[in-house]
Amino acid sequence: MRLAAGSDLIDAGTNVGLPFNGTAPDLGAFETGSVIPVELISFKASIFNNSILLMWVTSTELNNRGFEVQKKLNENDFTIIGFVSGTGTTTENQNIILQTKCVTGIKYI
Repeated sequence: MRLAAGSDLIDAGTNVGLPFNGTAPDLGAFETGSVIPVELISFKASIFNNSILLMWVTSTELNNRGFEVQKKLNENDFTIIGFVSGTGTTTENQNIILQTKCVTGIKYI
């Protein structure tokens, strides 16, 4: 995944000690320099009725099977919380939403 040129999300992350290019990580997306066939325009997370809504928009997708969404369990481990199918190949904006339940005892904001 890479961010679209001019995206407000470029270098808008927090340095958590993992390798990245730029002045701050972008969304936790891999920043290896290799091309991954999705251009991300925006990403937003919010809490709604005891659920977390993850919403993002892509401007292009190339042979995209989908998005596997993970959450961090501890310093080293992640778990899959959902999968959203991709649209294959498109140059039209795609609005994508994943809803997952809040977990008791975890502070989200």
